[in-house]
Amino acid sequence: MVEEWDGLLHLGQPEMDLEHQGQVDLLTAFEAELRGPADIVQLTRLLDHLADFTSVHFMSEQLLMRRHAYPAIAAHEFEHGRLMEQMGKLQASFRSGDRDLTLTDLVTLRDWVAEHIRTQDVALSLYLARADGEGEEA
Repeated sequence: MVEEWDGLLHLGQPEMDLEHQGQVDLLTAFEAELRGPADIVQLTRLLDHLADFTSVHFMSEQLLMRRHAYPAIAAHEFEHGRLMEQMGKLQASFRSGDRDLTLTDLVTLRDWVAEHIRTQDVALSLYLARADGEGEEA
């Protein structure tokens, strides 16, 4: 795993942390395969798995936000929609055979995921920690 991810994967919310680890592992595996002597079947499988996993992860976060009445849910969900749109474009680019564009897009996607975790998900995890702390005091 890339060192830059290490600090991002420990937000103190075990489910989120585990799912982020899965996302990062899939991004890293896809990038490694794309940079090497790529097997098109393996690349397709990895990219589809990444898109599916990310979609499920976002649904999990959105349920968590609803369950805890997270006040910034609209902005967070908007960001999820933007990433899924970018993921769809990456899949379309890849399927069209444009590997150079796909690698550029993958780097952009990886950076976006890191920024999303660093901002949106950190804010969510802090809110959940405060909510959990308040629940324990009651």
